Amino acid sequence: MSRGLMIIHDARRAANREPIARTGKPTYRSPWRRGQVCLLPKP
Repeated sequence: MSRGLMIIHDARRAANREPIARTGKPTYRSPWRRGQVCLLPKP
């Protein structure tokens, strides 16, 4: 059962990489000129 989905903006940012990896298995979307988002199931 899923508890929701988080959409994280600026997923490429170095400060976001470790917390994203610890939280779950992200799905990264294609980057565009203003950044990149990833979809992350809530734990």
